[in-house]
Amino acid sequence: MKIRIFLAFLLAFFPLFGEEVHRGNYTAASESVRITGVVTGNVYVIGSKITVEGQINGNLIAFGAMIDIPGEVRGNARLIGGQVEIGGTIGGNVKAYTGQLNLDSQATIKGNLTYSSPEQAQIDPGATIDGKVTYNPFQGVFKGKWKKTFFLGARLTGLLMNFLFSFVIGWIFLKVFPQRTKKAVEILRKTPWKAFWIGLITVILIPIACLVLFITILGFPLGLALLAFSLLGFYTAKIFPILWAANACFPKLRLKKHMLLILALGLIVFFILTQIPFVGGILSLAFTFFGLGAILLARLPAKAK
Repeated sequence: MKIRIFLAFLLAFFPLFGEEVHRGNYTAASESVRITGVVTGNVYVIGSKITVEGQINGNLIAFGAMIDIPGEVRGNARLIGGQVEIGGTIGGNVKAYTGQLNLDSQATIKGNLTYSSPEQAQIDPGATIDGKVTYNPFQGVFKGKWKKTFFLGARLTGLLMNFLFSFVIGWIFLKVFPQRTKKAVEILRKTPWKAFWIGLITVILIPIACLVLFITILGFPLGLALLAFSLLGFYTAKIFPILWAANACFPKLRLKKHMLLILALGLIVFFILTQIPFVGGILSLAFTFFGLGAILLARLPAKAK
């Protein structure tokens, strides 16, 4: 029952990937949202960077700093973004409010294109627009300080959504799997480097295992499942080292008595540090290694370790 609750949350809020078919409407809010599967209903997304590579059978409503649509939207598309790129097929009408709109040679819009922007869209001669094109110019909104403010706001929105998602994931681990979480944090406290190397080796071996499964007909579905759960694992693994580091930095709070406060403080510090160029990338990658190793070691019997 606990595992079902956890998986249901992840599938509801984690960006769609692989060749998954999502039945009904789909909603996502994250710093980066990428849809490569099939959605049978409408899609509502907010993020710093939004990419639609798959197929949406309904309508698309997207708000983000960068919106890229190389895939297919069979319904209408309403887009608000600093930059909008369309290289796929839109089956209905397109309404865009953007600082810059680009349509490449593969773009096809079967309905009308209506957009508001400080400058006219860059439309490749090879692009196809079956309906009417309406351009509504406006001045200043996406220029100068306003443009910088918009991109900063979109980035902060994505960062906030990422923080909230991570906090809810951590809360689920603490409430649904308290003993497993405590065990993983304890492993990081006692043998952090052992967990790090196991996590590193896991990250190296999983793509190899997926590749081996992909080249076999019977193993292809298993490879997709392994890839999907691995991506989920990579994303959620950082929760454990964040709890470990926060518990070490704020020992007086104690994990058991103030676990949600420790989680919130740890996430705040983590997301601030990850915004530092170069250092943030290394820190995020290292925490993924630590977390994966701790998860795997926590599942082993005491003698096996």
